[in-house]
Amino acid sequence: MIDAIIFDLDGIIVDGEPVHLTAANKVLSAYGFHLTEEENNEYIGTSTQEYWLRLKAKFSLNEDLQSLINKWTGFLEDEYPNAPLIPGFMKFLWYLSGKNYKLGVASSTDISHIKKILENIGIIDRFHVIASSQECGHGKPHPDVYLLAARKLRVSPKDCIAIEDSMNGILSAKKAGMMAIAIPTRYTQNQDFSHADLILDSFAELDEDVLMNLSKKISPNC
Repeated sequence: MIDAIIFDLDGIIVDGEPVHLTAANKVLSAYGFHLTEEENNEYIGTSTQEYWLRLKAKFSLNEDLQSLINKWTGFLEDEYPNAPLIPGFMKFLWYLSGKNYKLGVASSTDISHIKKILENIGIIDRFHVIASSQECGHGKPHPDVYLLAARKLRVSPKDCIAIEDSMNGILSAKKAGMMAIAIPTRYTQNQDFSHADLILDSFAELDEDVLMNLSKKISPNC
């Protein structure tokens, strides 16, 4: 049976990818560089450290890695209040409020940043746990953050469903032993989602029947 549902943050709760790109370009502009949306899509789902390690190498930046991350985080805090919610997410969250599922967030974003975003939206109390790749050894597509979320929730990974918008996120959840639903965004729609248990166009397609069908895959006799 399904005990828990775990959400990614960017692309599933909030449309944060444009915010990430805008903040990154504010940092890069000081060095005379610009990152395109197409280039940025390659890094979706990676941890903050990996994101900036790869950008640092791509543009041969001599700046200290942590300094780049700090500048980016500062710009993110300015930009995130403008990030819209993903359509249909709130309705699905309110639906889950009447059920017995444990709810979590598993994101590559720094945990303090995750909490601030959820607090600003007014939904932080809807989640039992928050897990960040910054607490783990590796970011997505490694399974660490989803395994951490399951431990915090005190549930078995096989009894969890992860909801993701990126290939790296799906791979992370599957490697952790979870069921995984992909809801691609326009930034990730061309990625490979062949490892997902289910691919949906939007939250509007996610209902009790879908959850029950996935639950039967977990426990065929339920």
